[in-house]
Amino acid sequence: MDDLLLAGALVCYFVVCFAHFALHGRERPWAGMASRYGAFTGFLCLTGAVMFKVFGYTQLSFVGHREKLVFFIWAFVLVYSILQHRYNVRAIASIVVPLICALLLYAFFAPQVPTGAEATGLGNLWLALHVIFSLLGNLAFAILFLVGVIYLVQERQLKSKHIGQLFRLLPSLGTLDHIGYHSLVLGFPLFTIGMVSGAVRAHYVWGSFWNWADPIELWSLIAWLIYAVMLQARLTVGWRGRRAAILSMFGFAAVVLTFVSLYLFMERFHRAS
Repeated sequence: MDDLLLAGALVCYFVVCFAHFALHGRERPWAGMASRYGAFTGFLCLTGAVMFKVFGYTQLSFVGHREKLVFFIWAFVLVYSILQHRYNVRAIASIVVPLICALLLYAFFAPQVPTGAEATGLGNLWLALHVIFSLLGNLAFAILFLVGVIYLVQERQLKSKHIGQLFRLLPSLGTLDHIGYHSLVLGFPLFTIGMVSGAVRAHYVWGSFWNWADPIELWSLIAWLIYAVMLQARLTVGWRGRRAAILSMFGFAAVVLTFVSLYLFMERFHRAS
């Protein structure tokens, strides 16, 4: 059932992608309707897939790569929908919608969560909290990074006085800075809860809260420190705009390296059970 719902979400977002590009610069009522209803139906299917994949087993199953990815996509779509409604960021749909399709396609063919003793151990509450809050924190940091990139591009266009059509469709620099600030304020405590719950889980499984030899934990700590500095600088000395955008790139680079380390060293240092 979860595979069927995931396939339904994939089909719906491919329809949305096709309708969006059919609407580009043209008035086509059928494409607008297909885009709206396709996005709504796709999100419902994706929500159902999350419920089946995460809560459809006897215990919470978050460790499987596919389950993490489906949950991340669902949260990403939800946040993008909220931002689109609140700040009118439809101009970046040309990037976001194909990205959603690519992630769904990858998730559909990703390996299934294992069953048996390893899957049974995944139901621990601390592990569930660790994965959920870490993914939500990383999602907020990803939005902060994207907003920072768009901010720098727009600022460069303003300084060069080469303002294109895309610039006029995107939110203002002040709005982008506002979105970035709230992403940081929301993402930092979520990521912190994810780290703390992961440490408690590590103590529960391995008998120690921290392993300095684990590159996953080291890069997570580096990312946390960068965002802590960024938040402190924002609140005390008023770092915003360009400085905040540049610092967000360093933080997100550490997040990316954490995920790279996760795939390279998961079996060696960071087994779930």
